[in-house]
Amino acid sequence: MPVPVSCALDPFAPKSFPTPDFFRKCMSRKLLERCPKRHLVIHMDINKTIVQFDSAGGRSLDDTLNSNAAANVWGRVVDGKWEAVMGPDEAGDRSNMITFAEYVDQKYAEPPGMRDLPRSARDRTWKEISGRRRAEVGAFTCPGQPGEKYKHLVDKQKAVLDATPNFSVIPSFFEFVNTLSELGWSFTLIFRTFGNDLGNVLKEWKQFLFGEHAHQPRGHVLQQLRETYVCEATGCIFRDKDRLFLCYGPRVGATVTYPEGTEELSTNDIVTQLKGLPSCREVRQVSFSQLHDQFVEYAATSNGIAGIIDYYPFWAQAAERRSGGKVYPVNITHPSNCTKPYLYAFFDDNIRIGEEHSIVDLRDVTTGASIMDFEMEKKYTIGVNSYQAIVYEDYFLDCLADALRLQLGEP
Repeated sequence: MPVPVSCALDPFAPKSFPTPDFFRKCMSRKLLERCPKRHLVIHMDINKTIVQFDSAGGRSLDDTLNSNAAANVWGRVVDGKWEAVMGPDEAGDRSNMITFAEYVDQKYAEPPGMRDLPRSARDRTWKEISGRRRAEVGAFTCPGQPGEKYKHLVDKQKAVLDATPNFSVIPSFFEFVNTLSELGWSFTLIFRTFGNDLGNVLKEWKQFLFGEHAHQPRGHVLQQLRETYVCEATGCIFRDKDRLFLCYGPRVGATVTYPEGTEELSTNDIVTQLKGLPSCREVRQVSFSQLHDQFVEYAATSNGIAGIIDYYPFWAQAAERRSGGKVYPVNITHPSNCTKPYLYAFFDDNIRIGEEHSIVDLRDVTTGASIMDFEMEKKYTIGVNSYQAIVYEDYFLDCLADALRLQLGEP
């Protein structure tokens, strides 16, 4: 039986037999081919998910690739110091081990009482903690550092990125959308970011769509998007506790100034400031429930492709807790009870399923309530391993297949 072209073998593996990656790749594609093609709503983070320049965190490419490696090398803490034991390609028992990235997060944790500080003090405190974390993981494989012998992990990532030096988005993203297109799967794609790189990503998306990119578009869905192209809808979100405001038009993050000593602004004050953002056409205060349809309907004005800049200061002031993160409403009602059932996926490298410190605020679209259930999170959110997303072409496809299998109730 001939091997499908789409299921190519790992080039570094022996050629006499298929690798585990080969079987996983084929299984993922088979599931995607046979599962019901309900409209798929995709939320795709940018920084450290599909682009490796972390503008939100102020990291260089080397810093980012080192931090990716730090999240994929496990070790033990001995006499207060972390010591490397095994990397991502080494087999073995990882119980009672933590990655260097996890160790650094624990080392520079949220100080007691931070959430009770005034807004400006919370900003300063978390900025200092984040800076210390970034400095340590960003130097992980440098000479004299704990991960020095794992520099090849950085080199492996660079080899992939250097293959397309004039572009920033990683290859696995394009393989992901190409496969959906070939399967004839309608989707809404919303780029979500805390950074300032939305414009560059949308520019690269257009280059890809029109064949002006190292990766070429495939399939009928992308062909239709090209033939009926509309400039992508963009906007930003401002969040203050449970108050949400969606700004239509901007390609920059929301900026709201609080007078000295002021902890809360009136709704009118917030709307007035937001209307002054560049290219802002409209500001709407929305509920957690309403945001679901607002996202889908706004993206539909540009053929289902949109970009949203979320409000980073609120997440930082919450010490990167999910309660301050990117709001993500999903309809968890059984499809038989929905007039228009959807499938969902939110990809983000800062998703920590089952943990309080996470980046996505998963919400029930019917009630607006926060969803804190581990099994529910696994269905709808995907914590992206940035290293694997770079080096494995089918990474996003495999992750999507796993999530849809859970949403469809398959074993």
